Amino acid sequence: MRKIIAIIMLTIFTVLSCKTKTEIIEGDLYFKLIDFGSFYGADKKQIEEFEKIIDSLRLTKLTSKNDQRFIEYYDNLKKYKLINYPCIKIKSDTIIRQIYLAESEYEKVKDYKWSDLRTKKKRVNLRIEVQKFDEKIFFSDKIIDFKEIEGETYWKK
Repeated sequence: MRKIIAIIMLTIFTVLSCKTKTEIIEGDLYFKLIDFGSFYGADKKQIEEFEKIIDSLRLTKLTSKNDQRFIEYYDNLKKYKLINYPCIKIKSDTIIRQIYLAESEYEKVKDYKWSDLRTKKKRVNLRIEVQKFDEKIFFSDKIIDFKEIEGETYWKK
């Protein structure tokens, strides 16, 4: 009987400990000129208006696959309580990840602008510890290291 209880407890512990995975990502700040990121800095009225738009998309019978993915992404941000967190994009190799940050960590990198970096021919390299909530949603409350180095800053319109 004790073995069964021990196995059950071990299984429960394993399942609970695997919910969010922590990993270290290294890459460069990536800028996308037009992008939906978060509602960081938005007021309550703006958020309510956007939620109305999302709700009307849900009710539309002819939503595109892109609209459906967007709604799912938005719902996951709400589920993980990240909707009001600032975010950045990190490009490592061929993968671009959007990472939501604790405000204290965002303060470290918020002043970097694509135009300034481009003019100086610099890029910002980061090492960051992230929690992976799902395939596209990451969160970090720990930027391990960041530095401005020679090179081209990646961007997209």
